[in-house]
Amino acid sequence: MSQSEHRDAFRRVILPIGLILALIAGSLDVCVALLTKPRGFEALTAVPPAILSTALIVLFVYLVSWLAFQPFLDHFRLDRHSFALALGVWIGSAFTQAILVGLHIDSASPQSRRVSAGRNQLKQVFGLFAAVCSGSSSTKP
Repeated sequence: MSQSEHRDAFRRVILPIGLILALIAGSLDVCVALLTKPRGFEALTAVPPAILSTALIVLFVYLVSWLAFQPFLDHFRLDRHSFALALGVWIGSAFTQAILVGLHIDSASPQSRRVSAGRNQLKQVFGLFAAVCSGSSSTKP
């Protein structure tokens, strides 16, 4: 794949998926925070910075993960669009699970942490399997 095709795929596929994922994660974080402790959100002006900060962190994690998997994608000739979706789904579901289970709070029980770690490992395997199957079924020159 040439450099211009990489840039085009990044602009048309990877970046929009990352932005959508980031905004969903930021909104989810604020919604859960409003349900658990609404004291920090007395004014509506406190909501956008909270969404933006979480969205920037999730977008950064997504883009760094994408860049880390580039050699893997090139080596196995996987479909970039499918892998971008699989990575976005994995990061989004891991973030959602962490927020809902309460892994961001120190008082989470060891049992819930083990169960959550097992689920995340299964998600990794299923996401990778989906990306590999999509990449192997596509026709490439």
